[in-house]
Amino acid sequence: MPKLRALSGQDVLKIFARFGFERIDQEGSHVKTAVSSWPVAGSL
Repeated sequence: MPKLRALSGQDVLKIFARFGFERIDQEGSHVKTAVSSWPVAGSL
């Protein structure tokens, strides 16, 4: 099995953003995230 590549904190935040999370607060290197509101049906 191939080794997994190391991810930076910025990489992880970008991945979380794709799944609907947004950055709420940051203290030092600790970032708090929360799920943003879901889009309304038909708003695309």
